[in-house]
Amino acid sequence: MKNILKIDNSQKEFKLIPLVNSIKVIPEKGTPFTITNIGSNNISIIVKKFYTNDPRFNVSIEEWFGENEIPNNLVKSDNVSDYFVNIRIAKTEDPIQEKIFLSEKELYGFLVNQEVYSVTYTGAAIPDFLDYSGIISHKKGYLDLSIDNIININDRDVVKDGIYLQFC
Repeated sequence: MKNILKIDNSQKEFKLIPLVNSIKVIPEKGTPFTITNIGSNNISIIVKKFYTNDPRFNVSIEEWFGENEIPNNLVKSDNVSDYFVNIRIAKTEDPIQEKIFLSEKELYGFLVNQEVYSVTYTGAAIPDFLDYSGIISHKKGYLDLSIDNIININDRDVVKDGIYLQFC
């Protein structure tokens, strides 16, 4: 795999990347993951840090998981909110070349003009990250916020389109 995308909190530009095979994404905080196009569609992706003010996630990793249960790649003094990412998947009839945009407005204007089907997913770059704070999803008693499960399991559109995300 030759494509590697690094994202960090200071990201000032948005890079639209054609997803021909796989790309490895290395977030500044969290577990690296790969996104693979296992289908035959022309897919491009945008991955960036997601900022949330949700008070449930403005607690330390240590407070959330407990002192002895902190997963690998997490820093106990970081806030849980530091680990959220936003992944936008764009599907087009024709391939899109890699392109850098200086603002979200410019990026989304480009996508609208290209007549692109796109969907955005937000979740944590933490494997098996569950929220037991009272929000219940699918009658499981918890909300699954791990970005791999959001993309691979919870959304039929992306699975149908041939996208697979796996933590490294």
